[in-house]
Amino acid sequence: MLNRKLSIGYHAGDYDGLDCSWSRGVSSYRGFVSEVFFPLPEMVSGVRQSDFADSGNASRFYRDLSRLRAMDVDGVLLLDASCYGGDVVSEPFFRQIGRGVQMVTEAIHLKAVVTMTPPLAEFLKKSLPKLEIRASVNERIGLVHQMEYAGRCYDGFYMRSDLSRDIRLVEKARKWCDAHEKSLHLVANSGCLYECPFLLEHLNTMGHQSEIAAGGSAWSGRAMQCREALAEAANRVQILQGGWIRPEDLGRMEGFFDTIALLSNDIAQALKVLQAYTEGRWDGDLLELLEPCHAGLAGMPPLRNNAFPTDWFEKTSTCGHACNGCGYCADILRQLDA
Repeated sequence: MLNRKLSIGYHAGDYDGLDCSWSRGVSSYRGFVSEVFFPLPEMVSGVRQSDFADSGNASRFYRDLSRLRAMDVDGVLLLDASCYGGDVVSEPFFRQIGRGVQMVTEAIHLKAVVTMTPPLAEFLKKSLPKLEIRASVNERIGLVHQMEYAGRCYDGFYMRSDLSRDIRLVEKARKWCDAHEKSLHLVANSGCLYECPFLLEHLNTMGHQSEIAAGGSAWSGRAMQCREALAEAANRVQILQGGWIRPEDLGRMEGFFDTIALLSNDIAQALKVLQAYTEGRWDGDLLELLEPCHAGLAGMPPLRNNAFPTDWFEKTSTCGHACNGCGYCADILRQLDA
């Protein structure tokens, strides 16, 4: 199970209390991990840049990539900010990407680039034809007709995360990808809510991190409005209606996907997530495995994994999100909160 299928995010720095690099931590899971994904240190992407705030961490980043290459782990470059502003039509921007790609490829075998910007995808396909260009999960592609629209730009797709547990849609996507020689990828532990209305704002904020940081306290917006929504008791059932896959159920889905990405906010969470999904079991709160991580929200009951009913996967993977009048997830949430 999961042999060489996992794709994990890079984190700079040391483990808390341990003298150990990220690459050494990954070595414990080398039989499971095929890819590591990361942004360029000097460029915003769809992930936090705090790992690269210290210039020394950028040097460590390239050393870690070299160690991962020695372990036969491939690199996946994230260029998936939702907004690059005017840069996306400027020549210096594309030259910067070219330099960044060159530096990365000197350290690790770069297998793929992930983006949600079609002009950037087309530029990469023309200038770097040996690279696989994948549509970011942030582009929210999960239906076959969306893949038909975007197929000219991309060699592969990350399944829209809030639909990842809909096995009927996944089967259709896999069939289409096979017929058109495209790859299909899963994000297994996304904490995004189903049809979240705040996602675009969140992604746009991630694309403007440098401006926000420069503005200091003058910026008063909140990127994680989903957490504000989940603070209200009536909305908490929505966390069960997302597309995340329990570690115990991942074996039912892995055959549909070329790789399985595991998200994490920091090193501690990354290790926890890796252990749970490689072992195929988790005895704690499922919220601790999700990213965004909603564990610890006031009033939010823990999603005790061992308390889930045996029909959970069969029910929620085939229901088609026909939530009105169903009540199944609401009943489970009440049981967990009892």
